[in-house]
Amino acid sequence: MEYNLGFVIFCVTLSIFSFFCSGFVVLAHFKIPQLLKHPGNLIVVLCITQMFFDMHWLTTFPTILNNIKNDDICADLGFINGIWIFSTWNLVTSLSLELIIKIKFPLNTAYSFRMKIYFIATIVFTLLENLIIYWVGEFGISNLDTCAIKVNSSGEYIYGIIIFGNLPIMWISIIMVLRSSAAKNNKALKSLTLVIFSMTITWGMPTFSPLVGKFFGGYNDSFDYFSMFCGCSSGIFISLSRLATPQMVSKIREVFCKRVSEKRVNKNDDPKKEIMNQLSLNSFFESVTEDTIRDILFGLSLICLTKNCTKVHFSYAYKKQKYTFKNNDFIKLKQYIDLNLNQQDELGIWEYEPETFKNIRKSCKINLKDIIQSVCTQQNFLSTQNFNTGGRSNAFIFCTHNESIIIKTITREEKYLLLDILPAYSKRVIKHPESKIVRILGLYKIRTSKHCFIVMENVLRKKNKAVIFDLKGSLDNRYVKNTGDIYGKVFKDQNFFEMAKDIEIESGTRSEIVNALIDDSMFFKKLNIIDYSLLVGFYEEKELLEIRYYTDGIGECSYCIGVIDFLQEYTIGKKLELLFKRIKGKVNTSVCSPSKYSGRFIEFLKKIFL
Repeated sequence: MEYNLGFVIFCVTLSIFSFFCSGFVVLAHFKIPQLLKHPGNLIVVLCITQMFFDMHWLTTFPTILNNIKNDDICADLGFINGIWIFSTWNLVTSLSLELIIKIKFPLNTAYSFRMKIYFIATIVFTLLENLIIYWVGEFGISNLDTCAIKVNSSGEYIYGIIIFGNLPIMWISIIMVLRSSAAKNNKALKSLTLVIFSMTITWGMPTFSPLVGKFFGGYNDSFDYFSMFCGCSSGIFISLSRLATPQMVSKIREVFCKRVSEKRVNKNDDPKKEIMNQLSLNSFFESVTEDTIRDILFGLSLICLTKNCTKVHFSYAYKKQKYTFKNNDFIKLKQYIDLNLNQQDELGIWEYEPETFKNIRKSCKINLKDIIQSVCTQQNFLSTQNFNTGGRSNAFIFCTHNESIIIKTITREEKYLLLDILPAYSKRVIKHPESKIVRILGLYKIRTSKHCFIVMENVLRKKNKAVIFDLKGSLDNRYVKNTGDIYGKVFKDQNFFEMAKDIEIESGTRSEIVNALIDDSMFFKKLNIIDYSLLVGFYEEKELLEIRYYTDGIGECSYCIGVIDFLQEYTIGKKLELLFKRIKGKVNTSVCSPSKYSGRFIEFLKKIFL
């Protein structure tokens, strides 16, 4: 096809501008550290691949460079260009998936793990998609007169399937953002959404319009002109979506111009406003996590203060109560925290089996006032040091400022398992105060985020003074690399033996603790539960902690000992995991039947207590 020369020059100019716009976004991310916060690194790689995609317009336009119309040369160039085309599209899909995950699971902060998955998946799918088209020999002169996917070939339909296969993921992420309460005042989130939206338009529509013309007739040159315009300008739209916010413009002016006007300086004199400006650059992922944990703290505090539920629900297996709090209810928290509570949205929270957990709290001599004093404090709302993820499950763990209570998210399966074993569990911990099983004080669910979480006693106090071990009695994948300071860090079974640790307790106390732990293990065996851990904190001095998990050792040392993470049932999935590990030749795995797990756990106890 022969394009209008003026239009060709216009598109080439757009491509050059798009290239430099994407390059400027990459440079801005490295110049402004806040932008590199997750998922900023994903945006950087996306813009780099977009720059290579822009080069495809600048280097393979046969209308200008007629000498590359040779089929073999153009096919090779098309294969190279296909790498950047598919990788860019897959990276946008990864960004969409990350938004979906974060909105649906705001307390999941396993960012680094997911980033590895995204990059590995992008490489694998890009190579696979490219090789499929190369294998069928469909690289060459495209319908837009570039070296890419050959015009009127099966490769075009394969490309269309790939594009349209990913579009639903992108649109779902956009819809979820629009419906999310977190998006109301979050400019960073809107910026990320605009990046995805611009890609669906600049890439999706050019793919869609020619196919419509081919299938339903009426195809004309305007489809190609429209496709070229969108493709050449895609980097511009991405850049504008990413950078075109007042806070971003202000920061770019400050960084790149090396000066700030007097008026701007005066505006930023307020530390709180400066913090909010920085947060608005790219901290949606941090702010949505903070908003969710804030709702949890608010909900727990208001349940203890109001004590009046709005609805009681009975099922065949359990009872739950619904609490709904409006703006006026938040005023009651003024005596505890100094935050802006007048603009809070309505908050709904479910409390499961309130009477049973009330009895557990009573046996622990914990009342609602104690929970308020632990949960509803200024330090909890202002501190970010408590934000953490726990173990391979990526559960979100929050420790209150006074270290007395742990708030931990649980999965839907763990919630129903806890409800199933709750009668037996409550009977065990109430009638046997010597039991070392951690006391769960409540089970709740936030209505908006659908997060289930438990409130439980903290086994460890003064964590930064303790050498901590999470022990299962297995050596399979039970090692944590020691990178320096050992205090406050959680080690595992192999580390325990490597450090030559033993629990040295006076014989009478030792017998009581070991017998209680054996009984706890037998209790879990009857309930078909595995994968529980013995959490041990070693202190070099006597800390004199007044909690059930603390005991003095021989000499100056002391210990905190408790059984945690017992919400794993021996299901078919666990049996398949065990079978898979045995096929791989692993004998002493952490996964095994409840009977074997209990036996191994008890033998391990006898070895480590002296």
